[in-house]
Amino acid sequence: LDAVSVSNRIYLYHSTDHSAQVAMGRSVVAVSTNDGTDFQLLYTLSRTNFINVSVNEINLSDWQGFPQVGGKGLVMFGSAAYRASNVRLAFQPIGEIETPSSLRYFTGLDGAGNPLWSSNEADAIELFNQPQVGELSVTYNKFIRRWLMLYNGSNPRGINYRTALQPWGPWSQPQVLFDPW
Repeated sequence: LDAVSVSNRIYLYHSTDHSAQVAMGRSVVAVSTNDGTDFQLLYTLSRTNFINVSVNEINLSDWQGFPQVGGKGLVMFGSAAYRASNVRLAFQPIGEIETPSSLRYFTGLDGAGNPLWSSNEADAIELFNQPQVGELSVTYNKFIRRWLMLYNGSNPRGINYRTALQPWGPWSQPQVLFDPW
């Protein structure tokens, strides 16, 4: 799904547990300490809302609203059931990438518009309503100063994209970037 490099280690996010009934049953995090020659399983990331993920390293001094103020962090966008779910958002301090309990899940905005976070994955809310996301890729584009999300969709059919000023949104309406037919 994705990978990040932290302190000379490669952290790999991978989906697994495929069966005839379930396209992807869970996601896991693995680590390599030898430049990717092999990986060791660290933990199960999710069996519910973050089975497909896109992970971005950010400098927290560039962003307000995350549970941590300084240093670096990981912004994680995730979807659940393959091509039958919405996108959610999580955050993890980069120095705690090997500690699953350090994950915080976006639960909405307070009355002043500030993001709220929970340590409980079940509290994570949908960033928008389009329950058809499977694979997704999200990045911050510094030239257009927007978060850019790409995903395969069925309505509208094709590779959809959305943009947002903040990772928690609001996200634009979907537009088709590539129509396979």
